[in-house]
Parts: sequence; C-alpha cells; structure tokens
Amino acid sequence: MTSAPWANRLLPVVALVRARTRKQIVVGRMRKLPWPVAATGRVSAVSPNGLSAAAATPGVLREVAFDTGRATLMRARAEAGAASGWHHHGDRDVLGHVVRGRARFEFGPGGRESTEVEEGGFFHVPAGLIHRDVNPLDAPQEIILAVVGEGPLVVNLDGPPSA
Repeated sequence: MTSAPWANRLLPVVALVRARTRKQIVVGRMRKLPWPVAATGRVSAVSPNGLSAAAATPGVLREVAFDTGRATLMRARAEAGAASGWHHHGDRDVLGHVVRGRARFEFGPGGRESTEVEEGGFFHVPAGLIHRDVNPLDAPQEIILAVVGEGPLVVNLDGPPSA
C-alpha cells in the first residue's frame, strides 16, 4: 500500500475500473470501423488520412477517429476566419487541444463572452453551454476534440440566448 491514506482507498477502485475496462474493450460498443479491429483487447489505431467524415459547417471540416457511444474523438480543421453556427453538445463535455492556429469560443448572453486558446493550448466546453467556434486567424486551424458523455453530438441553434 501507499503512504497516502486516501490512495489506499482508491487502489481497489482503480483495479475494478481496469478490470471492467478490459471487459468493455472485448465486448465494447465501438461502431463498425473501416479497418479490422480484433475483439481481443488490442489497441486500435487509425492513420491521419483514415478518419470518417462527420457533420460539417461551412469552412469547418470535422472527421471522426473513434466513436464508442460514450466518447467521440475527432479532428476539426477550419479555414481562415471560419466560424461554426451556434450550438451545444447536450449532456456531453468537450475537451480539446489546439494543434495548429488559435481558437476562440464565443458564448454567454448575446454571445458577448469569449475564451481564446493559443496553439498548443487545451480547453473544456461544459455540457449544455451554447457557443460557437471561431478561427480568429488568417491561417488554417486544426483542433483535436474528445466529446464525452451520451446523447446527441451536437444540437444546432439559431443563436445564443439574448442578453
């Protein structure tokens, strides 16, 4: 056991989660992928050019690497100055990393609040937050997104709530 008393209580939980995770990998709810995936608990991989097309917005290309039903891993590439429509992700959280470029997320009453994320930065969009994604630069943008939870991947809206 470890010297931290709280950690001793967590060790059995971690072991149980690991055991359940291995079982879920074998009988998991992965969608049918365009490449062979062994049902023996193997690690799956996809090449940068092997992603599947996802819902797009003018100026923004989204591609799915994996979708387990509880989480979706995707790449989003946006042209210079592109902005998505207003939307939220239902009961799903979005965790992301800006690989190339810069990102701005507009949200709040009237869309007047925003958060900027620099190249190499990470971000979290809470479940249910109405927002839109903006590429504020005159250069292409590339983002990796993990959309975690269950329910619709995206719910499109006409705009943010009024002020």
